[in-house]
Amino acid sequence: MASNPIESSTSTFLGMGLKVGDRMQLDPPAKITGGARVVRLVGYTEDRSLLVSMPDEKNWSGSLIEGDTVLIRTFSGRKAFSFNTRVLRRAVSPYEYLHLEFPSAVSSRRIRRAERVRTDIAVQLKGADARAVRVTNLSATGAELRGSAAAGEVGETLSFTLPLKLHFVDIEVQCEGTVRNAHSLPDGGVACGVEFAELDNQSWIMLRSYVYQHLLDSPSGRV
Repeated sequence: MASNPIESSTSTFLGMGLKVGDRMQLDPPAKITGGARVVRLVGYTEDRSLLVSMPDEKNWSGSLIEGDTVLIRTFSGRKAFSFNTRVLRRAVSPYEYLHLEFPSAVSSRRIRRAERVRTDIAVQLKGADARAVRVTNLSATGAELRGSAAAGEVGETLSFTLPLKLHFVDIEVQCEGTVRNAHSLPDGGVACGVEFAELDNQSWIMLRSYVYQHLLDSPSGRV
C-alpha cells in the first residue's frame, strides 16, 4: 500500500502567507447548489475579518446571505490549506465583496512535488501513428496513458495536447514525454507510464496548479 503523500497539520491564516489578490476557492453552504467559485483576497484585519471578492453566483441555486458558513480552500507554496468561515456582510459599495469571519483554525497539508491524481481525460497522440488514449492519472512530472493498445514502446517519445479546466477556465498544455513502463490491464487494455520532458515554466505551473486544485476538490482522488 502506498504511503500517505500528504502530511496534515494545523496552521493560521497568517501562516498561509497569502497576499492581496491571491486566489482562493469558496465552497457555498449545502443549501446552494452549483459548485465552488474562485474569489480573490482583498484584505484582512487580524482576528476580526477578511475581505474577498464577490463570487460569481450565476448558475447557483441561491445567493450567499449573512450568517452562511462557507469553506475556503487554497494552496501556497507546497501546502494546501482549508478553513470554515462565516459570511458577516455582503458589501456593494464601492464594489461588491464579502466580509468573512477571521478563521480561528486553518487545516494545512504538505503536498509532494510529484503528487499524482486520478483523471479521465481523452487525448489524441501526435505523429504518424496517432491514436486516441485516456490520461488516467497525472502529476506535474508525468502521466499514465491507457488505451486498447500500448500508447508507445518503452523508450519512445510521445506528444499530445492535454485539455484541462483550471479555476473554471479551459486551458491546453502541450506535453511531450518518454514511455518508461507499460503493463496489461484486466480489461485487455494497456497502461503506459510517461515521464514528461522538461516543460516550460508556464506549463509546469499549470500542471501543478491543476493537481493542487484537484486535491483541494477531491482529497480522496490522489493515487
